[in-house]
Amino acid sequence: MVFEMEYFGIALVLMAGGLLFSMFRVLREYERGVIFM
Repeated sequence: MVFEMEYFGIALVLMAGGLLFSMFRVLREYERGVIFM
């Protein structure tokens, strides 16, 4: 049970990190597009 909770926490952290990274990348692309426009 403890191992499952730990694994779930690690998966949650990875998912949150991936989401933040993709959001940051989209924001960077948006800024670049606005600057070029």
